[in-house]
Amino acid sequence: MLAVIDTFGQELPAACQSTCEEAWVIFDSFLTKYGDNYDVCERVSRVLRLGLNFFGASSKLVLPSVLNRMAGAFVATGFASYLWIGGKIIGRFGNEPDPALRTAFDQLFESVSKKLVNMLGGTPPSQIPDGEFKFVAPYT
Repeated sequence: MLAVIDTFGQELPAACQSTCEEAWVIFDSFLTKYGDNYDVCERVSRVLRLGLNFFGASSKLVLPSVLNRMAGAFVATGFASYLWIGGKIIGRFGNEPDPALRTAFDQLFESVSKKLVNMLGGTPPSQIPDGEFKFVAPYT
């Protein structure tokens, strides 16, 4: 449904202002419980990407929490979609001056970088299973 609607526009109606936060609580709990399942990761990542577009600037309040969850889930599983969502958030909101968001970006970078170094330490990228971070050409 989010793919069809795309975006609500510049600002959500007053009655819908807390919808993003309420939806994130559900997704956060769901990822806590099932985030180590690759199929769940893929589907939730798609919904989060579409949700970022739908909620737009209204999503900024939950982004530090989302980034924290994406970093933790990537560190725990190595699933590239968690890293991808972090990148989508940075791509869209990377110039925001919000200190909480900037701190979340820094924490994401630090934890993801450590995980990648561990994953690549002694293992060629082409030998990392598809369910984990996978380089694409020309690196393979």
